[in-house]
Amino acid sequence: MFKTRLLKGATVLGLVAFSFTACGTSEEGAYPDDNIELIVPFGPGGGASNFMQQLAPIAAEELGVNIRIDHVEGVGGVIGMRQLAESDNDGYTIGTYNPPATNIAQLAEGEGAGVDLYEDLTPIAIYGIGGWVMIVPSESEVDDLSSVVDQYESGEWTTLGGEHVGGPTHLIAEMMKEDDGLAYENYVGFEGGEASAAVMRGEVPAAIITDSAALAAVESGDVKVVGVLYEPGSDFYPEVPTAVEQGFSDLTDISRLTRILWAPEGIDQDRIDVLADAFQSAVEDERSLQWAEDTGSPLYFGDGDEAQEALDNAHEMLENMSNLDEIIGSE
Repeated sequence: MFKTRLLKGATVLGLVAFSFTACGTSEEGAYPDDNIELIVPFGPGGGASNFMQQLAPIAAEELGVNIRIDHVEGVGGVIGMRQLAESDNDGYTIGTYNPPATNIAQLAEGEGAGVDLYEDLTPIAIYGIGGWVMIVPSESEVDDLSSVVDQYESGEWTTLGGEHVGGPTHLIAEMMKEDDGLAYENYVGFEGGEASAAVMRGEVPAAIITDSAALAAVESGDVKVVGVLYEPGSDFYPEVPTAVEQGFSDLTDISRLTRILWAPEGIDQDRIDVLADAFQSAVEDERSLQWAEDTGSPLYFGDGDEAQEALDNAHEMLENMSNLDEIIGSE
């Protein structure tokens, strides 16, 4: 399996479109010979949108056609991915979502989701990677995950912050409670990067948040990272040991955020290869590498097999959670 690692360092809420014009033209009769729609199932300004604003124009240059980005928001990415799954599988509509987060949103919707992300889509390639970390106030004497567990076991700490209730960080927290003795009593969910602000304000003593979302608060000196919850570690915090390195369970399959390009099920493999090659070139392009360095956005290329493996592992871990339905409130 070939891969290149390039790490630095229900309601539709709206649709916003951007189109990138290729400099060249595709050979007549060859794929692609028409423009491509790329569905981002989240709003402009988010992580997926920012990555695609950088990578799609360069991929368009490689393909010789235009790539139009459509932001189709709603239900944690489910609406946009349902639209992708219902599109023709001819390679002219593709999309991006990040296991396991959107898979969890689909499970929470149950039959109302109208799409099975595990069955109805085919992975093209991985273009980025990240994951979740544990943060505490910078002035705290707690410096590692064992000390965090001690604080909860003693009753000194009772609440734990993270993203919205029923989301990935909630599942990570429950797994750490079951496997590693993280004995918090109340989980408090916040939107976006508000979990780090809650730690700064003293509303919660610790929180689970993505490594990128924590960066601003870490750089300002208001919070610190005491553990990276996925392997092989975070380029944002190379000095911080992972949970496994600290003797805790390996939760990588659910605590690593894998940014993947998708196509509708049944797309021809030759077209997958063309698209994967174009986005690999975009990931490796000097302009993208400079963007990654400037913005702290970790780029990573992995082929469709690696993407499928990431999905399979996350799916298996979710299936094996005995209290999954209770946590996510699935219908």
